Amino acid sequence: MTQRDFANGHGVGLSTLNKWLRLERKVAPAKVKFHEVGLLKPVSSWPVEVVSPQGWIVRLQNGSAVEMLPELLQALPC
Repeated sequence: MTQRDFANGHGVGLSTLNKWLRLERKVAPAKVKFHEVGLLKPVSSWPVEVVSPQGWIVRLQNGSAVEMLPELLQALPC
């Protein structure tokens, strides 16, 4: 959806939307950058939760299935 379509669909002027977006960019903190974190000695009893920016949540009750996490995450529409 373009900004123009969004503005028209919500009854807001395109220039107003652009102003709001400019202001938001000035005050919004930098986007979070994700990187792999390795543990020296993984603890298998820790629960694991991964939350994507799109709102998907993957929870493992214990770390015993943590080796399946990469395959599980690739299957999600993230």
